[in-house]
Amino acid sequence: MKFIVKTFEGLEEVLYKELIEKGFQKTKLLRRAVSFIGNLEDLYRANYTLSLGLRILQQIYYEKVSNEQQFYQFIYDVPWHRYFTVDKSFRVDVVLLTERFKNSLFLAQKAKDAIADRFRKEVNERPAVDTRKPQVIINIHITDLEVTLSLDSSGDTLNRRGYRDYQGLAPLNEVLARGLLKLSGWNSNMPLLDPMCGSGTIAIEATYEANNIPTGYLRNQYAFMNWTDFDKDLWKKVREKAQSEIKNAKLKIVGADMDDRVLLAAKKSIQKLPYSQSTLFIENDFLKNNIPFQNGYIISNLPYDERIEVENINHFYNNVGTQLKFNYKSNRIWLLMSKEYAKFMSLKPKKKINLLNGKIECTFNEYEVY
Repeated sequence: MKFIVKTFEGLEEVLYKELIEKGFQKTKLLRRAVSFIGNLEDLYRANYTLSLGLRILQQIYYEKVSNEQQFYQFIYDVPWHRYFTVDKSFRVDVVLLTERFKNSLFLAQKAKDAIADRFRKEVNERPAVDTRKPQVIINIHITDLEVTLSLDSSGDTLNRRGYRDYQGLAPLNEVLARGLLKLSGWNSNMPLLDPMCGSGTIAIEATYEANNIPTGYLRNQYAFMNWTDFDKDLWKKVREKAQSEIKNAKLKIVGADMDDRVLLAAKKSIQKLPYSQSTLFIENDFLKNNIPFQNGYIISNLPYDERIEVENINHFYNNVGTQLKFNYKSNRIWLLMSKEYAKFMSLKPKKKINLLNGKIECTFNEYEVY
């Protein structure tokens, strides 16, 4: 079976490396994704352990179609009742990358009609459509060459680990946070400081990484549980094996912020994980007070104008650079920031990596201070 692991643009190569390190076979780099070939156990393991994937699609059929009638017939010919039962709600997502068809919403409706008609033929009933919280998600990817049908095995995106209750004003996506850790070269032998941690995503993701905690540790639901071939015993085996490999790294990981509300949320989140005692969250104003920290990594997502007024950006970024230069010389420093405001940093970057944080164009910069 062929699977597609979706991710953010800029994280494809580190996701590719993660798949190889975890033993997945026949991996291939794609745009915003990596594919691999595997079986049901691999699918369960990928959903439960991969840190850089957003969702995992299982490809089931593909064919070249030239018009809407052929499209309908192609969808209708799929034996959908073999993939999920009529009591499960479903949604159709269409990704349209061709000018042969004009309207993705129209095609989604045609696909829903075809699926409903096929169910009526087989079981004399049709499943309900639920666009908000469906039990089954069908992905249709249309290019000039072919139409590819896939089942979304994840459901909710995989960044939803299960630890976050309160997200603060500008939460960092969990997959992007883990991507920052990977791109920076940080490893679980090196202490880590996030001096402007917000609700603690980078520090919490580092705790997962250091202690080898599977990303699905706190998560209970995946879309593949609603498929007809769901194997409860195999799923239990996958979880138990991954959990048996959790370790106590006892690594110093520190998150700091001046907002006690988001720190409280971060502390509640980290308490849900095993062996998290070495991860500390402290109240601190980075520009006013130094945090004793040496010979480690400083990785942070700097505030954008959502959290500080635009007229203060120049002053703020300049002061961040000054603070790092004079008080954190023995550390490797990586900062994520809006491209628009990167010019205000008082330090010159050694390396730049272009990323997107939501819709904001960002740069992830490495700085050396002497």
